Amino acid sequence: MSDDGTTRRLPTSLLLIGMSNSAPVNIPKTQRAWRYVRKGAPPVALEFDPAAPVSTDLADGEVLVRVAAAAMNPGFSVIMSELPTWITKPPMVVLNDLSGTIVASRDASRPIGTRVIGFLHVPLQFKTKEGAGQEYARMPGSYTVPLPSNIKFEEGAFAMAAMTAYQMLFVNHELKRGQRVFINGVTTAVGAFAVQIAKIWECEVWGCASGRNEELAKSFGVDVVSGYPSPLPHHLMRSATRSSLTTQNVQFIFS
Repeated sequence: MSDDGTTRRLPTSLLLIGMSNSAPVNIPKTQRAWRYVRKGAPPVALEFDPAAPVSTDLADGEVLVRVAAAAMNPGFSVIMSELPTWITKPPMVVLNDLSGTIVASRDASRPIGTRVIGFLHVPLQFKTKEGAGQEYARMPGSYTVPLPSNIKFEEGAFAMAAMTAYQMLFVNHELKRGQRVFINGVTTAVGAFAVQIAKIWECEVWGCASGRNEELAKSFGVDVVSGYPSPLPHHLMRSATRSSLTTQNVQFIFS
């Protein structure tokens, strides 16, 4: 959500919270934040706090990031709606992925002014109550990496989805250059990254998406798309498997 209250929707159904990219001269005592306060779907579970406190008391190794962009991952909606509050212990600031600029630091490797990508994983979030859905996020410096100067903040706030796709392709399955890849859900957050990474690796990508997203899938680089409900995804998978017997290997990726 931007300062004027508008929301920008990405093709992968992620939401960006836009903030000013310039580092403040003085760190304020309060900030705007979205907090998870009760169990339920987002409209029920979330409250906007226009004067949430800014955590400036940093421990050794921690940094304070002025958030430029934050990504909504569907997983947090599941946490809010499904997990009992005796586990989650709200209230807490929502969202995990962010990008921004370090404005205070007790990590020598992350000096003030560094543009970073950051990720607050859920167990840490339960402990510190910090999240990406606020203007200033306190987190360990080791949970950030420098953002290259040619990457915009909005393009960098997707650590969870991008790294999940990378792990599926190269850690779990050891994708080889030029292989045929099947990705289930090519227009999801993880699926969209998996498609683009596989195409960089010169792979042939087969995948499925809802019919209304078929053209979007092709714009990501998918070579063969099943726009369900017709044809059914398992028919496409069977076609990919059969043709691979005489051509190349098939890597089935489920996102």
